[in-house]
Amino acid sequence: MLSLPVFSSLAMGEKPASAPKRFIFLAHGWGGTEGEFLPSLTKPGALEALPANLAPLERHRESLTFVQNTRHKHSHEAHWGSTFWLTGADQYAIPGRNFHNSISADQIIAGFLGSDTRFGSVQIGCANPEPSGHGPGLSLAWNSAGKPVSGVNSPYALYQKLFGVEDRPLEEQKKQFEKKQSVLDALAVDAKELSGQLGETDRDKLQEYVSSVQDIETSLSKELEWIDVPKPRPEGVRVPPKSLGAQVGKEIRGEHNWALNEFTSKGTEGEEEIRLTYQMIIAAMKVDSSRVFTYRQPVEGMLKDFGGGITGHNMSHLASEERREMSRLRDRKQAELLAELIDQLKAWKEPDGSTLFDNTTLVFGSNIQTRHNLTNCPTLVTGGGSHIRPGQNFVSQEKDTPLCNVWLTLMQGAGLDVKEHGDSTGIIGDLLMS
Repeated sequence: MLSLPVFSSLAMGEKPASAPKRFIFLAHGWGGTEGEFLPSLTKPGALEALPANLAPLERHRESLTFVQNTRHKHSHEAHWGSTFWLTGADQYAIPGRNFHNSISADQIIAGFLGSDTRFGSVQIGCANPEPSGHGPGLSLAWNSAGKPVSGVNSPYALYQKLFGVEDRPLEEQKKQFEKKQSVLDALAVDAKELSGQLGETDRDKLQEYVSSVQDIETSLSKELEWIDVPKPRPEGVRVPPKSLGAQVGKEIRGEHNWALNEFTSKGTEGEEEIRLTYQMIIAAMKVDSSRVFTYRQPVEGMLKDFGGGITGHNMSHLASEERREMSRLRDRKQAELLAELIDQLKAWKEPDGSTLFDNTTLVFGSNIQTRHNLTNCPTLVTGGGSHIRPGQNFVSQEKDTPLCNVWLTLMQGAGLDVKEHGDSTGIIGDLLMS
């Protein structure tokens, strides 16, 4: 049996329940083209025009809000990419360590919105990540212990996670989970016995290990809770044949009907990878598989689409007109794909008569403005989920306002009881509709 989305026409005269809140965080590495990506800082207020590079978003201009003059006060190294984008943590907060992180905004949100869905949150990377030491970093999502939350790194893996069918009998699956759980229990006992024999530094390492085991236990218990519930799939989605490789290829588009086809071992990169991932995020929200998504986008793959033979890092330095033109092409393509995603959010009706767009907070941003510039982090917010004032070029009067103030504002705007986050100093009240 396949579950389908809830339809308002089947409500039998009952008043539909209010649609749930949803969040999507989209990180584009390497910022935007300097002087061509963000609206002018000297023209705050109503968003009367978009920068030329974002022209594909013009049809949604009145729904967009740019937030400017923000940054993370602890961010000093551009090459760490998006590692701290959603956390605002101080990398050197713990003496004697060269790395520390804290919980990310999406995981705080998942604590409120994820309990009733199969997946508390979904973390998506890309099939062709940026070179080590540069770019968007390992993960956007970090747990309460400051450890990266695992995710998937290809459209095919995302498809299998969200909509794939498990071939093994149910009892066999349950036994496998119980076996994993028993191994984790044994490890926990061993760790407890070992703790008293270690020095302070090693005890810290052990605690990190125990924390990671606890995260696995939590994931296992949730999977076991949902193991006998069929994964819902939107109408028209078929299961990819196992024999056709481990990456997804092209998609067949339709208004409410999409399928996957032409699987190859190479897979899809760049534009098609992003477009297909967006479609699966929408599909997952339609059937309420998850309400919180993070997506670290494949900038390198997109540049390969353009045929320039240049890396994202080198492009971002804008050291030549060729590099600047590549950056412009990247901006425009991302804007085009984002406009398509907003189209889909606005098109899907919820049972209560609202749309996905009305109930979703969508963030498109980066930890870096351009080159190595970590000030004025590019931040674009849209959707009605957090009651942000639309059609605005909001320029904070306080230079270097904590970016975490934006995350806190979005969380409180969505009705979540969160008092602080990262290096936040409070919400930005002027962003919210009265």
